Amino acid sequence: MKLNFIPMIIIGLLITGCTERSKEIFKPIRSNKVETKIKESVKVKISCNKGNIDKYIDEGWKIINQESKTTTCSWKSVKSSPKCDIDLDKGCRITVPDKKGEEIEYLLERIK
Repeated sequence: MKLNFIPMIIIGLLITGCTERSKEIFKPIRSNKVETKIKESVKVKISCNKGNIDKYIDEGWKIINQESKTTTCSWKSVKSSPKCDIDLDKGCRITVPDKKGEEIEYLLERIK
């Protein structure tokens, strides 16, 4: 009867020893660091030197691209011919550009 228990004890020790060791070998790797970066972009137009992008720069925005073009800042009414009267004849009045300026379009980007 003692002989029947000896192989069972040996098998039991081998099995439990292997499972304990396998737990150490196959431990899952856990990392608490998860970095999420959100990339934001925005277009800002400034015409005729009215406004600036200082508040964007202060908030961490970077200028990616900058395009500028000429635009009309103001308009004025003039006579269509020297002999017409603007007050009496509505067809005599035409609207033409008065002042030209620059319109700048900025492409801004930041990573949160």
